Amino acid sequence: MVDRLSSPFREEHLALAAQLRAATGAGGEVDLEAWTSFRKALVRHLAIEERIIVPMLEARRAPELLATRSELAHDHAALMTLLVPAPNPIWLTDLAERLAHHVAAEEGPGGLYELLDRHLASSARELLEAARSLRTIELGPPAEGAATGVAVSLALAAVGLRRK
Repeated sequence: MVDRLSSPFREEHLALAAQLRAATGAGGEVDLEAWTSFRKALVRHLAIEERIIVPMLEARRAPELLATRSELAHDHAALMTLLVPAPNPIWLTDLAERLAHHVAAEEGPGGLYELLDRHLASSARELLEAARSLRTIELGPPAEGAATGVAVSLALAAVGLRRK
């Protein structure tokens, strides 16, 4: 078993950062294969948090979740929105900064992973099995033009978020 229940999710954060760096290749060119890999991994990671971890914390009535839930949903929605259009080097830098800020909040004091370790350790097997069995979520190809708004709504819904 892992030292902390949050350990595999913290490791995913490191892997996601590496995948995003790989997507921005030499000379500022976007490596579309690396981008696709990053995109799939981030969507799955966010879906695990929104569909499994947060509902389990809500079921445990973790009072601290109320303080972070709105910010967490906002960050997840922003990250999902940035995954919808075709990537370019300029906003990939913005995405990297937003992701780094989000990871720091989740892993910091009072963040999602502290709550996970505190309130869900007794449900580790159930949580990890649910995460392992989560089906792959396909967003479709990057959207452009008028279709982008619809694609954003579908992407948010795919991980359990609603567009406001």
